[in-house]
Amino acid sequence: MLLPILISLGVWQLHRATAKQQLINQLAIRSAQAPQRLTNAESIPQYTPLQVPGHYDKDHIILLDNSIVNHQVGYDIVAPFLISGDNKILLVNLGWVSKQDYKRAKLNAFFQKNNPNMINGLVKYPEHQLVLAKTGPPQDWPYLVEDIRINTLSQILNRPLREFILLSTDASGFTHHWNIVTAISPQRHLGYAFQWFALAVTLLILYIKVNLVPHEKK
Repeated sequence: MLLPILISLGVWQLHRATAKQQLINQLAIRSAQAPQRLTNAESIPQYTPLQVPGHYDKDHIILLDNSIVNHQVGYDIVAPFLISGDNKILLVNLGWVSKQDYKRAKLNAFFQKNNPNMINGLVKYPEHQLVLAKTGPPQDWPYLVEDIRINTLSQILNRPLREFILLSTDASGFTHHWNIVTAISPQRHLGYAFQWFALAVTLLILYIKVNLVPHEKK
């Protein structure tokens, strides 16, 4: 009874790995397309390239804490972007900087040199992380947060926000780490499949040893 279940679980994980890889390939193709102009559409697919007119709100910068790139801890720099002709704010992830290299003066210098009226990036819907401590209202800006929560930030900024974040593809001086990821990678699904098949083989060997191999009589 148990052997078919283990084999079925292994096969299911193989199917999940294939489906997940196909999804990643589709998202990669989509992200390489020419950017679209932002519309008022209710839902825009993940990793769609967008071009958005407007300007940054440089006085309300958000630092996403505990962002890890190349085994280093740092911040993702998230800036509100005021969309031309739209009452909603778009949060833009400008990229990552290590805690060692972060300086507020560097951030101010960036916005003095870079306040374009048109930006480019990829649509990314927030994936909420486990937050151990509740983040209170900002006492000062930049505002340090552990997670991007659209509803909370909308209340703090006193403006409605777009439901997605734009991962900036414009040059910023910050590190862009926009790899297409899924909650469970195809490689992990393959690893799970191997584990199920290994258990099935182990069970089969035990069954043969116990039931089919003749035991020596003393």
